[in-house]
Amino acid sequence: MNEDNIINYLAESKIQNKLWANCIFVFDTSALLSFYEFSTKTQQNIFDTTFTKIKERLWIPGHVEFEYLKNRKIVINKVYNDKYAKLNEEKFIPIMKHIKGISSVVNALSNDTKKKIRIRILIVQFLMNLKVNAIYLQRVIINSK
Repeated sequence: MNEDNIINYLAESKIQNKLWANCIFVFDTSALLSFYEFSTKTQQNIFDTTFTKIKERLWIPGHVEFEYLKNRKIVINKVYNDKYAKLNEEKFIPIMKHIKGISSVVNALSNDTKKKIRIRILIVQFLMNLKVNAIYLQRVIINSK
């Protein structure tokens, strides 16, 4: 690219300052959707440092709004999968397998102690607490996805 060609399109400093002071900012759909790829801290920083200064001069065309709303869930799912699919495979799935294993052991222990009444009462209480906690942990993992 020939950098000399850009000189024809540059405005004088005075005109540039006036333009920045009075222009209307228009974002396209991809610019708005890219915010989902930023960390929460970065998003907040952009909102606090930039959008608060230009909020009176910010315009979102109707078609941009339409495309944004149409593609929003797709982008959110893509970002989620890119960031958390590995975590799910490496952490949550093994935890779920361990919970299933614990449940099997609990059921086997419960069946083994059915005839021994005294021990059974204590073990049943322990096993019920263990089952409740395992079910709770499963729900926490499933709801965090």
